[in-house]
Amino acid sequence: AAKAMDVLGNKEARVWVSMVKAMVPEKACQIIDQAIQIHGATGISQWSPLSGLYTDVRHLRFADGPDEVHHMVVGRHELAQH
Repeated sequence: AAKAMDVLGNKEARVWVSMVKAMVPEKACQIIDQAIQIHGATGISQWSPLSGLYTDVRHLRFADGPDEVHHMVVGRHELAQH
């Protein structure tokens, strides 16, 4: 996305930025959730950083707008291509 901003400009890179803003926190939540599942009750205890990590990453999913907004930006771009 950063390279697209440099090469294409901010307006054209908007789709790439939306892809990253939706995909990275989503995938991070899935990975942390799997780690919590692997660790069982310890994964959500005060002795493990996983619950705090999950909370922090989950906040990212709506800090820059809900995932659905980013998915709509990408979807509109894809539909406009065809």
